Amino acid sequence: MSESSSYALIDLDDLAACARVDPGGMMRLVVDFPRQCREGWTIGRQTSLELRAPRSVVITGMGGSAVGGALLAGLLEDRTSVGLAINRDYTLPEFVGKDTLVVAASYSGETEETLSAFRLAAERGAQVVCVTSGGALAQSAAQLDAQVIAIPGGQPPRASLAYLFFSLLAVAERAGLVPNQDRDFASAVQTLEALRERLRPDVPSANNPAKQLASRLAGRLPFFYGTTPWLAVAAYRWRTQCHENAKVLAASNALPEMDHNEICGWADQEGPASRATPVFLRSHLESERMRERVQATIDIVSAHTHAEQIWGEGESPLAQALSVVYFGDFATVYLAFLLGRDPMEIKAIDSLKRMLSGKK
Repeated sequence: MSESSSYALIDLDDLAACARVDPGGMMRLVVDFPRQCREGWTIGRQTSLELRAPRSVVITGMGGSAVGGALLAGLLEDRTSVGLAINRDYTLPEFVGKDTLVVAASYSGETEETLSAFRLAAERGAQVVCVTSGGALAQSAAQLDAQVIAIPGGQPPRASLAYLFFSLLAVAERAGLVPNQDRDFASAVQTLEALRERLRPDVPSANNPAKQLASRLAGRLPFFYGTTPWLAVAAYRWRTQCHENAKVLAASNALPEMDHNEICGWADQEGPASRATPVFLRSHLESERMRERVQATIDIVSAHTHAEQIWGEGESPLAQALSVVYFGDFATVYLAFLLGRDPMEIKAIDSLKRMLSGKK
């Protein structure tokens, strides 16, 4: 029996068995992602905001609430002359002031780092927009007369990416960072809906590439590599979804950076690399030079281990990025099922929060 097959505690085609491992319904939320994208875009577009053109933008948030901002920054890297920074801290960069737009994203509204950064932004006179489902952030925003995009609550932050990301995209559009996004949005959601029909739980493993990849990753240490700025964020998302959904360690990096250091580590086949699997997140929008580099990298790494490749779908960077993220959401929940782990629970994070709050 192979190492990965020894982890196959559940048949992924046994829908009843999978449902027993997933009492909170994480897979239901994954399947619902395209609908949430439509709702998130509508909420962001219909929320009344008064914004002046900023000289810089900072999106501050933590964990699953920060991923949407990082993805937006990756997508806008070569599309706007306005500097856009992602902040994951209690404080803010020193440059933040009255000419900065600060977007505080906290799904629960209770993230202490984000609350701290929000208050500091208000003190410095920055334009502030909050994206939240409520909590202390919404209360503080009301007290300070800050603008709020209110999104639906009641689910984990990592399962609320659609609400967070599309609210942020709407803010970017309203602030003049990007032109009208209606066409790219419609095309991206159609791409996601088509992908869902191939990856959903009732599609047998023989025809379901997300189930197949999860089976190959079971018992392995996955390393995710993005080949564009936005796929580097997708790689980070895959990594954190492995952590929270499947409760397994994973790593992520980006090309070309990994070619200047990490590529050497794959030769260590007597150490941890012997249990690792590289997963390259690809796009047909890669430059010709990047395609050459990625292929050379895969050739070198494949001398030591099998390399996986996941390709984005759709025509725009938005569709490509979201389709790769969506594939990863399915695959990591299927990996959790294979390992017999509830993809909804995050006991370690909950325990840490209790310890820091002084509760037992």
